[in-house]
Amino acid sequence: MHTTRRSILATLTAATAVTLLLGAAGCSTHFPYGRSIDRHNFESTPLLPVTLTLVDSVTHETLWSLDVPVGKMAVVDLEHKHDNTAQQTAAEPAYKMRWAVLDTGTTFADLPNTLELPGNPVLLKMTHRAPESVAKKGA
Repeated sequence: MHTTRRSILATLTAATAVTLLLGAAGCSTHFPYGRSIDRHNFESTPLLPVTLTLVDSVTHETLWSLDVPVGKMAVVDLEHKHDNTAQQTAAEPAYKMRWAVLDTGTTFADLPNTLELPGNPVLLKMTHRAPESVAKKGA
């Protein structure tokens, strides 16, 4: 009887821990722990400053652009209507993009900025700007 209670208690404790971890994972900025499978992190460093550009693949129109400040990271989440299918890419284009610029190393955060997308496939391009030390010498 004592062993049965201990076994039940251990099972309940493990189930509670898993539930708490899964619930907290929804706010994670790091793939694959967030709820979206189309979430990307971009760290901007002094030697490799990052610029992000979102382009409509059909019209080639630039929809959004961001120079990520050095020492920060950008988290971009392209939301699909069926994000809950684990390990599968959604067949339809993203309908919304959410993003935030955060301190490098941030593990949990909301992505408060949003952009409604036109319904066409999009391409998220990352390019590197000239390092700050090179830019300062040329000025």
